[in-house]
Amino acid sequence: MTLQNLRRLSFLLLLSVWLVACGNSATGPEPVDTEEAVAEVEPVEQTEEPAEEMVEEPTEEPAEEMAEEPTEEPVEEPTEEPVEEPTEEPTEEPTAVPTEEPAPAIFTPTFVEGNCNFEVPSEVAEVVCGTIEVPASRTTADSGTITLPIAVFPSTSATPGIPVIYLDGGPGGSTLETIQYSYEDSIAPFLADRAYIAFDQRGTGLSEPSLACSETRAAELDLLDAPRDEEAQTAIYLGALEDCYNRLVGEGIDLSSYNSIESAADVNDIRQALGYDTLHLNGISYGTRLGLTLMRDFPEMIESVILDSPVPLQLNTSEELPESVSGAYDAFFAGCAADPECAAAYPTLEDDFYALVDQLNSDPLVFPVLEIFSGEEYDVWYDGESLKGTLFQTLYSNEIFPDMAKIIDQLQEGDTSELRWIEANFLASGEFISEGVYHSVRCNEEVPFYDAAVLASAPDIAPELADFFSDHDLIIEVCDLWAVDTAPDSENVAVSSDIPTLVLAGEYDPVTPFSYGEETMTTLSNAYYFAVPHVGHAVQVGGDCPRDITLAFLRDPSTEPDSSCIAEMAPPNFTVAGEIDTTITLEPFTADVAGAVISSVSPAEWESIGDGLFARGSSAADQTALVFQAIPAATFSVNEFVDLFAAQIGIAEVPAPELYTDDNGRDWDMYRVETSGLPTDMAVYSDSNFIYLVVLAMQVGEEDLWREPLFFPALSNMQVE
Repeated sequence: MTLQNLRRLSFLLLLSVWLVACGNSATGPEPVDTEEAVAEVEPVEQTEEPAEEMVEEPTEEPAEEMAEEPTEEPVEEPTEEPVEEPTEEPTEEPTAVPTEEPAPAIFTPTFVEGNCNFEVPSEVAEVVCGTIEVPASRTTADSGTITLPIAVFPSTSATPGIPVIYLDGGPGGSTLETIQYSYEDSIAPFLADRAYIAFDQRGTGLSEPSLACSETRAAELDLLDAPRDEEAQTAIYLGALEDCYNRLVGEGIDLSSYNSIESAADVNDIRQALGYDTLHLNGISYGTRLGLTLMRDFPEMIESVILDSPVPLQLNTSEELPESVSGAYDAFFAGCAADPECAAAYPTLEDDFYALVDQLNSDPLVFPVLEIFSGEEYDVWYDGESLKGTLFQTLYSNEIFPDMAKIIDQLQEGDTSELRWIEANFLASGEFISEGVYHSVRCNEEVPFYDAAVLASAPDIAPELADFFSDHDLIIEVCDLWAVDTAPDSENVAVSSDIPTLVLAGEYDPVTPFSYGEETMTTLSNAYYFAVPHVGHAVQVGGDCPRDITLAFLRDPSTEPDSSCIAEMAPPNFTVAGEIDTTITLEPFTADVAGAVISSVSPAEWESIGDGLFARGSSAADQTALVFQAIPAATFSVNEFVDLFAAQIGIAEVPAPELYTDDNGRDWDMYRVETSGLPTDMAVYSDSNFIYLVVLAMQVGEEDLWREPLFFPALSNMQVE
């Protein structure tokens, strides 16, 4: 795997670019600073129910999650208390017994209620936030403590069931900082039955200390526009990684204690601190590794387990990755061929893709991509290997990969208008990964078990993909630099258990294919396995059917859930180029946007994202959106406001305005600008009380389609109180 594509192995997070851009405006909330241990957002009001009452009764509900990145293998043996010696190496089929007899408790985990230091979605009615402190190491005396932030979302049921605790992926993924993007699909559906417990694993997100590497993030941004030079870029990346390593070690952090064994013990401490006897576990991606570690080390605390997109401990992901990616590519090309519209529009998609790879390797593109949180645009050097990486990463997400056939077709003509928004989402996802945790876990419990001969052998895949997996030495070089202890051999041995378990795998998943689910099942005697077609990574958020199976399993883990809906699941709806439908039905709305009550009209067919933002969302790459804002007239002059807003959405120079008089006789200044390649209309009007702003971002080719049916009526109907 080349350096560029190694860095792309972060979990896939879909963000609404315009939602965040709106949040960066003069009247919006501050963006989340994911490099700091505390997010710079307004804290959520604490719920009326005190933490003790909330957690007193062990009955609440589960949660689910978003798409992520490849999982890694667990580490040393966790125990709730310090262990005296490493566990003996398990046999081929280890039992789900703790890695060592737990020693007497040396501390009592305590939940301390506090503010939610992350952006909580507006639709959340109640959440209890707080922290617990856990030992930095349970095998080293006086190791200090780690602070883990926790959020408990209560059930809406009068008789809730046993709660679920969510185990995030990565390793290194932040749970709490991304809830604002994942809540509706990943959490809300489960609250009807039980509570959902979310937390940031040690070293990730808002936990303290954080193992986020600002050094490598800065290097990544600096290298975006650099022509491909693997040797030079690898040296820069490794230098930045070494700087991060030295900083963290210099702060007294024992990087070897950031592993799956310790994290499993953290989960058990969270359970005790919240006052529950047992919990359901919901692990996705790396979270399945953590879940399997818990099944082995703390079986007594587990009610049931969901292993979604699993990687069993006995498999080494880098050895298996070429075949996994090749299989997912094959599924993608076959999926388009099976879709009548896609097949008609792109009858030679696979050949076109590899021809485009060659074309881009000979003549790379350079195009701007928005870094969502800073608002800064970066030029991106994009060649054929980059395109392979894009397809690889889009296959994580059911929302994105159906757009790739059209994007491949656009790229043949040099059109990057939709690709750049996909790339912006990938770039943003790096803000939510703790690279220090990623390397600590992998270099402890996976890389030491690699078979160098297997890693270096030519994989049995399409020759066109061979270069994608060529740099085997880089993985070893990273771990030589990121010097952490090696896990016991038990971390490369299958976990055997009779705990009720649901195993889910997706057809298009490029990192945890069906074969991983089948392998996971071999040592689980009380498990149900479903190979779900038409979806990618994180199966349970892939549609109503897998979600309903997940919910049914949690209601009764002793009974195999009804899976008849799988046969009825619709295949992916591959998007193709075609005529643009501008048929819309305008309906009135009223919204409180940063204290200003705004009313106007918006398309009934578009989705209201909140805060005066409406998105068409015809595909994952569709950034067509209508934005309303207003600020008190005394805050800025009109020119100051226009310049500030324009700068925050990446407009360096504001052109001279056109004049538009609406149906009420009000004169608006209208600006036609371009935002990261998107044609955008911006209109401003002011009276004695407020400055009004309406923005319409469109796809390329739609520049003049929306003014008459949408933009002008939105101006005429806008009122502010």
